[in-house]
Amino acid sequence: MAFEPVLLFQIALILLVAKVFGEVAERLKMSAIVGEIVAGLALGPLLHFVAPNEFLGQIANFGMLFIAFLIGIGIKFGEGKKDIADGSAIALAVSAASFLAGTAAGFYMFNSIGIGLFVGAAMMVSSTSVGIKSLADVGDIRSKAHDMIIMANKVDDILAVMAVSIVSSYIIFSVRNLYNMAAITAALGIALIFLLIYGAKWLAKIRMGRLKDENLILSLPLSAIFIASFIADKAGIASVAGAFLVGVAMGRMPSAETSVAPKMKILSYGFFAPLFFAYSAVLFQASSGAVADAVAISAVVIIVSFLCATIAGRRLGFSKKESMIIGASKTPRGEFSVIIAGIALAGAAITADAYSSIVLAILITALAAPFMMRALYRRA
Repeated sequence: MAFEPVLLFQIALILLVAKVFGEVAERLKMSAIVGEIVAGLALGPLLHFVAPNEFLGQIANFGMLFIAFLIGIGIKFGEGKKDIADGSAIALAVSAASFLAGTAAGFYMFNSIGIGLFVGAAMMVSSTSVGIKSLADVGDIRSKAHDMIIMANKVDDILAVMAVSIVSSYIIFSVRNLYNMAAITAALGIALIFLLIYGAKWLAKIRMGRLKDENLILSLPLSAIFIASFIADKAGIASVAGAFLVGVAMGRMPSAETSVAPKMKILSYGFFAPLFFAYSAVLFQASSGAVADAVAISAVVIIVSFLCATIAGRRLGFSKKESMIIGASKTPRGEFSVIIAGIALAGAAITADAYSSIVLAILITALAAPFMMRALYRRA
């Protein structure tokens, strides 16, 4: 079976431009996601070098699984148990407020409560990578606010997986009653708690570093990701949730950080993740309405997230500046927002204009976060 030369060229072009733009974004102290999305916008709707393609989209969607796996492998609560309650309170408050604000904005702009709900779902959780990078770029890696942001982001990631699963089930499997929605959420929660509590005891005995064939360190996690994603999909839960839970499970292994994660990061961030983010922007349909809606959605989400997290920080005893730093860290949207928007578009739950507005709003929030963080740290 031969590949179409055009497809091979498009993959090479997307990958090269996405990584170059990602590098530029990093040098400008922004997340690589910003550069990768801009690359997709340039190659697709602006220059028309790459057009939406079903096979290319399928390849790009593997990026969702690897991103979810790597986020899952980083979920460890042992290092900051004292912050779990407060971090959860901040994450839940911001997610709830952002969901309501996004839903209201989506309903007002697209005159559809259904589209509004999906806009709200896409905007409800902040981006872990963008927020943490913004902190690192200003040199904050040890403060009390930093530790609280790390914990809140871990809870955010769990909420994001649940949101993706509910959205996927609603669209693909026509799960539309509260009983089934609650069952899906409960099943994910139970599986996660089980892995976090008991996974360490079982998986501590597995030492991937002792394998004679070092390629198994990559092959075994890949097989586990694909099998778990298949099972999750057939069970009516998003395949992303399966990959995330595999990451959480493997994160309990002693060799996870030294053996598994490095190889998976090369595969993910070197190929699939940039392809996924860039291709998500290739689907963008440029229009003055989409741009205006994106600006409005991003403004609403940034303001609501910032104020909600700042108020929560003050209520938890942080200083005004620390609370505002926490607030700024909760404003960017990223990985899971793109995933939710993509699932909604594929399931025809939102229009192409709504999808375009969501993707551009994600880009705007990711662009704004570093500037907000730097402005706060420049203050006396």
